[in-house]
Order: sequence, then C-alpha cells, then structure tokens
Amino acid sequence: MLKRYALLLFLLLSWATLHANNLTVSNVRLLNITSGTADIQFDIRWDNSWRDATNWDAAWVFVKYRAVGSNTGWSHATLGTNRPVVPVGAAFSDTPDGTGILLHRATTGNGNFTVTGTRITWNALSNGVALTGSNYEIKVFATEMVYIPEQAFNLNSTSQSALDSEFESVAGSLSRIESEAALPAGALRWINTGTGGDGNEISVAGITYAGSAALPAAYPKGFGAHYCMKYELSQGQYTDFLNCLSRVQQVRRVPVDISADSPAGGNTYVMVPTGLASTPQRNTITCPVSGMGTTAPVVFSCARPDRAANFLIWADGAAYLDWAGLAP
Repeated sequence: MLKRYALLLFLLLSWATLHANNLTVSNVRLLNITSGTADIQFDIRWDNSWRDATNWDAAWVFVKYRAVGSNTGWSHATLGTNRPVVPVGAAFSDTPDGTGILLHRATTGNGNFTVTGTRITWNALSNGVALTGSNYEIKVFATEMVYIPEQAFNLNSTSQSALDSEFESVAGSLSRIESEAALPAGALRWINTGTGGDGNEISVAGITYAGSAALPAAYPKGFGAHYCMKYELSQGQYTDFLNCLSRVQQVRRVPVDISADSPAGGNTYVMVPTGLASTPQRNTITCPVSGMGTTAPVVFSCARPDRAANFLIWADGAAYLDWAGLAP
C-alpha cells in the first residue's frame, strides 16, 4: 500500500476541460497501479443530456499519456473493458480496440448529467509501458456524441438545384441508402464541379456527374447504427489536440510557420492563413509572440474554446479524428 501511494506522488495527473454543453472532466486520479495496469478515476458532467427509446447522447472518453519530461508528444492509451466502478445511472459502451469508451445514461431521462467517481482501466502493458518505477502523466479527454440507430435515409434532394457536389439520382444511381450491402461503381453520383470522378463520369442533359468507385460491404454507408459528434470541432478541442503533438507535428497542423522561436510575421493567430491580416478572423487559437525555441512543443491557447474551429483543411480534421480515436 505504501508503494502504491509513493508511486502516485511521481505520476503527474492532468485533464482537459471541454465546453460544448458545458462538458467537463475533473478530479482525475490513478489508482490500483500495477506494472501493467492502472485504474483511472474521474468525474464528468454535461448539460442537456437525454436518452429515449430510440437514441441518446454520450461522451466519447479517451486518454493520452507520456513520460514526464518528454517532448515527443502524447500517446494514445489502450483502455480495458473491465469496470472497477460504474456509478448508478451510468453505462458504458466499449470499442473492440480499446481506443476509448462511450459513457451515457443507463436509462431514459433528460437534463444535466453528472457522473462522479467513475473508473476505467488503462492497459498500460499493451502500450509497452511498465508503470512501476516510471514517471508518466495522463490527460483524459471527452467529446459529446449522439447515437444514430440503424435506419434507411434519403441521399439527395428531389430537385436538381445544381449545388456543388450535390448527390443526385441520375442514370440509375441511388436516391436512398437502405442497407450496408456492397455497391457497384457509379451507384452514388453527384454534380461534378471539380476534376475526375473515379473514371466513371457521365454527362446527362449537359450536366456532368461524377460517380463513386465500387464500395464493399465493409465500407460504412451510414445505414448501420453509429455514433457521430454532437457539435462541430471547437477551437478548444483543436487547441487541446495541438498541445498533445510534437513540435514537428504542430508545424504541420497550423498554417502559420511556427518552426522558429517566434511565429512567422509575428502572427500569433496561428490558424489565420498567410495573406490575411494578423487578426483573429474569428479564430482565437494563439501561440506566444516569442520564446518558443525550435524543438520543444509550442503551448497554444484560445480565447473562445466553445467557438467552432474555422480555417481547418481536410487534413487537419482527419488528423484530429485519428488523434481522438474517431473516423470521418
């Protein structure tokens, strides 16, 4: 027992506080530490939660860790499926690979949802981490999700309004997704305003349509039950993401050059692309004006953590989702 408490003194604990519906994670602790596992205890709450007979909201909870003093970024913790403590009124849904857990109401209800003292298990050994005698710090993150039950849905509008890349039912392409079965090439078509359509473009009544490649049954088409993010990616979430990367990775995920001790052109608003004035442009993610060095990770901050993160390119969004254990 004394050894367990001694180890806790060497482990630095931290947590992320996110605000979509005032979602917060707090009071993070490591308990029951062995060489290969540890229990992570925390409190979590968010506003405007619900569960009915059809669907519900949930918090996607995931954990990052690193050795104390490391400048190589944070690694993703693998979580176990055993539940040391499940508070009354809460339930978990696991993922097969342990990238995170979904925490939600166990029964129907609505309103603010608070879970105190819940625990999840970190399978540290599966991450190649021996906890005994090591100094590690962890961060617990959470983002609000919504469960979408299995359901057919309409893919396109009933009229051709020629919106950019709008899905259309033309030349036999689908107008409704009714299963996760494999689809042949061209089963999905959209108005082509770009270049190319996987080699199966067609022209009908003077309008060019691109078509999908053949899609196997394993390719998700939105029919099967799934979870999706409740809100847009926020500036606070993207800031948390940036602050868990190495310096080399950070340089790739912001448009302003931050490879030197000071940001290029003195533009501390790192998400504002080159050519725009050095003003927020509604994106308040900033870096220090100087003193960043050239190798250590930059510490970012933002003034509007609840605001949607603008100026993201596809690669930024994909990188964030991969970091969080999610998928587009």
